[in-house]
Amino acid sequence: MSIQQLMWATAYIKDGHTLSDSLVYAMSELGELSDEIMIVEGKSDREAGVDGVVGEAVDVIVCMLDIIHKADPTVCENDIVNIAKAKIKKWQSKAGA
Repeated sequence: MSIQQLMWATAYIKDGHTLSDSLVYAMSELGELSDEIMIVEGKSDREAGVDGVVGEAVDVIVCMLDIIHKADPTVCENDIVNIAKAKIKKWQSKAGA
C-alpha cells in the first residue's frame, strides 16, 4: 500500500472526525510511542506493548497522513516526498551533515 492509498483509506473513515479530532488522536498515539521508547531505553518499568516502537510510530504516521489529507485533500504522495526531502535537507544542514 502506498502513502497515497493510506491517505485515501483514512478519508473513507466516516466517523465525522475533524482535523482537531485527528490531532488529539495523534497526540495520544505519540504518548504511546513515547512510552514504548522509554521502555526500550530502560527508563520505564512497564512491559512493552504488542505494537512496540515500530507499531506505535506507524500509528503516529497514519494520524499525520490523516491530518495532511484533511488539511489539503489535493496533496499527493509526490508532494509529501518533495516536502520531506526539503525538510531532511534542512535538518542535515543544521546538523552539519
